[in-house]
Amino acid sequence: MRRPDAPSRPLPCFAVFNDYLILTTHQSLFEKVVATAEKPEQSLAAALDYKLVATRLARRSGGKKAALLGFQRPDEGLRFVYEMALSEQTRQQLKTQADRNPLFRTLDAALEQHPLPPFEVLQRYLAPGGSMLVDDETGLHYTNFTLRRK
Repeated sequence: MRRPDAPSRPLPCFAVFNDYLILTTHQSLFEKVVATAEKPEQSLAAALDYKLVATRLARRSGGKKAALLGFQRPDEGLRFVYEMALSEQTRQQLKTQADRNPLFRTLDAALEQHPLPPFEVLQRYLAPGGSMLVDDETGLHYTNFTLRRK
């Protein structure tokens, strides 16, 4: 049984909504897509980081329509791993495994001697990114990038 303080694990969700194939890592994200369909000011398209990535994608496509678009917030992915690493359950499991496995022993010692900084310190180094797949007469072209932090 999962503890209430444990971070939620990704559980893929996908559906066709308003003529788009929507893929999310959590059902709650898909529910937000549906809820914001009637409130555009709360949609992802209204977020500044998304607008910056979408502008870059439009420039890179050279006017061609993309077959696939992607938007990433790597800090949100890292947040899951970070919270899991700090959870008491994970630390106890690590200590248990450390008795039998040198890798876990080293990892446990490293985390004890060098605690992780606050998440905000790590978050400063992560920027949103995007990806796109374009199909043209020369084949499929995939582009992936992250924005620079200033």
